[in-house]
Amino acid sequence: MKIALERPKSEFEVQAEAITLLKEVLGEKYIVRGEYAIKRLRFDIAIFRSEDRELVCTIEIKKSGGTRKHQKQLSKYYWATGKPCILLTQHTMHSAVRALKNRLGAS
Repeated sequence: MKIALERPKSEFEVQAEAITLLKEVLGEKYIVRGEYAIKRLRFDIAIFRSEDRELVCTIEIKKSGGTRKHQKQLSKYYWATGKPCILLTQHTMHSAVRALKNRLGAS
């Protein structure tokens, strides 16, 4: 039996790495929370502004797949919070974190 040199990360591993990256990149201006529940919905990651605790956006982690595959869930989350829900995978995580940093103007 051969063991893969580099196996795909699980959703939990991607989530843990994303939370760490987001906390590093966004700094003290934002609060990054994992497994956050609002209105009986559970979000993989929620980002709040530190100064007023206002929800900025939510993030859903998926092992693979594009927005089309998960559109119903993303729409449900958007309508529940009124804030964007971003879909991340192992392959899109780093570019999405950079984009969030630029968009939110984090230091």
